Amino acid sequence: MRKRDLDLIQHNLLKMRRRLMENLQRIKEDNLQAPPRVATGDSGTSQSHMADLASDHFDRENSLQLYLYERRLLHAIDEALHRIKEGTYGICAVCSSPINLRRLMAVPNTKLCIRCQEEKERNGVISKALKSRG
Repeated sequence: MRKRDLDLIQHNLLKMRRRLMENLQRIKEDNLQAPPRVATGDSGTSQSHMADLASDHFDRENSLQLYLYERRLLHAIDEALHRIKEGTYGICAVCSSPINLRRLMAVPNTKLCIRCQEEKERNGVISKALKSRG
């Protein structure tokens, strides 16, 4: 891979990382650190109050799922940056074949070539034949 391409990918990964860190902080501050509202148990609790509680719970659950997804993505980006540093970026983690530059530009945090990724998505695992292909 040309140094110019690798530098561009690294720049994009760092930009994605910064954006994710900002998003994670915002989700944490806005939704996950605030204490949830609880029902008071009053006999006068209105249905709209219960609906508000349900809505708050739904929002917190969605925020938590988004937070967990973005944490996994951040981890994948950190791994990609580590592979760049180690000189193994762009090599499929399964079959050791070079990953196509177009794929790396589209999904810079990938560690699988398109063939191994398709196999993983199709079967949930990667066959021994693909592992020994490299």
